[in-house]
Amino acid sequence: MQTLGFPPYRTAELSKTYQKTFNSRKQADLYDAAIRLRKEGFRWIISIDPDELIHPTLFTESCGDLMFMLNKNYFKYSQLYFRPVEVVRRNLFCNPVPFDEDLFSYVPPQNSEQYIEVIMHQLRQLVLEKNRRVYEDSFYIDCYKNHFIQVIANPNTGMPMVVGTHIGYTSHKSAFNLLHLDFFYPRIHKWVPKDKGHVYSWINCGHILHYICFDCAEFYNKFVQRGEGSDILPTGNGIVSEHMSEWRKFVCSNSIDTVTEYFRDSLIFKGDVNEFLERGLFRRMRH
Repeated sequence: MQTLGFPPYRTAELSKTYQKTFNSRKQADLYDAAIRLRKEGFRWIISIDPDELIHPTLFTESCGDLMFMLNKNYFKYSQLYFRPVEVVRRNLFCNPVPFDEDLFSYVPPQNSEQYIEVIMHQLRQLVLEKNRRVYEDSFYIDCYKNHFIQVIANPNTGMPMVVGTHIGYTSHKSAFNLLHLDFFYPRIHKWVPKDKGHVYSWINCGHILHYICFDCAEFYNKFVQRGEGSDILPTGNGIVSEHMSEWRKFVCSNSIDTVTEYFRDSLIFKGDVNEFLERGLFRRMRH
């Protein structure tokens, strides 16, 4: 494990959790790859998963030229940000990965992560106060005029889980400029300065098309393969998210038939696609 470039406190954390947690290995291995690539003369590094594609255009439906974008910004920015959009699950089974699917749930740029967290906190309080199921067959709850939050049944307790706009992540992933490797270290999805006072430049450049749990088989395999360590934060304290932890426990202790029934009832979108498109909450991404 290559940890020489991490701040001392991060090196200590990763050394303790590297063998135990999936996310610690992701961070340490990404840094090791960055060192090797810079030695080989590469300019950029970005870490994406097998169920993701880069869509290097921010405001248009057609896909841009990724190499042109990277070369154009090489001497301008230390990071290029790609915001995630998440595939809308509409089929129980589809094989292989539906990379031809063009319908994605979309978080409008004006709705920051902090704004979404406020809404989710208020909705969690509502769930606790009412102590009953507050989700409907529509699959989403309309919290405010132009925003929806997914509330999905916890398969282990039957109570609602306030999941958010995506079942995956909503923060960006970044392409990192290896010119700046001496001044940064990786987190799970982005790079942060070793010195908190370090000023760096970045720009929004496109989207990550995230095909997370695109069908029931992928949902099942994801949690069977990742195991318990995928729940834990790199610090070793706390879990990445409630719903991911609950789904892993459920999948690992139930049959594929039981998981299929839950996926069909709780994770397949059953609403009006056109309504969501009109409200800007779904978006078609051509690629």
